[in-house]
Amino acid sequence: LNQFNASGIDLASTMLPEQPENISSVKIGEDKSVCLMRKGHPLLEEPSLCCERLTAYPHLKVTGGGDKDSSADVALAELGYARRVALKVPFFSAAINALMSSDYLMIVPEHIAANLSNDHPLAYRPLPFDTQLHQYWLMWHPKYDQDKAHQWMRELVLHAMRTSRYSIGMI
Repeated sequence: LNQFNASGIDLASTMLPEQPENISSVKIGEDKSVCLMRKGHPLLEEPSLCCERLTAYPHLKVTGGGDKDSSADVALAELGYARRVALKVPFFSAAINALMSSDYLMIVPEHIAANLSNDHPLAYRPLPFDTQLHQYWLMWHPKYDQDKAHQWMRELVLHAMRTSRYSIGMI
């Protein structure tokens, strides 16, 4: 809490498995992981993904911006499978280029896959197993709970985040 106050940040969004403690917050939305690939990828010709085929292809991982795929690795391990991460890139822009020019696969939250698929020749499929939902939060220091200007700004930001073309799955 003190770090949040000392940081000078008045409002932040984050992805956490549970509501943050000691910080005021509201849930923005949630979504599940999916498998993203180029249009024309051989896996798109199959009726559904299976763990064996999912792990037969090399994967890429975006290292910047937080953990978006480790819950899939945990679920695969519980089923006796493991992905081979063949390429790590810091940004989604590099990942898009790699996906479009190869048979790489990438596990991402569904709202990211949907938006990337709208703008690029990419497609996505549901995973053949369940993973922990990605939960997204808008958070602030509790000292702003009753601050009218802050409340107004929170509502504007929350509305924009929930209604944007790039929005997260609605709750």
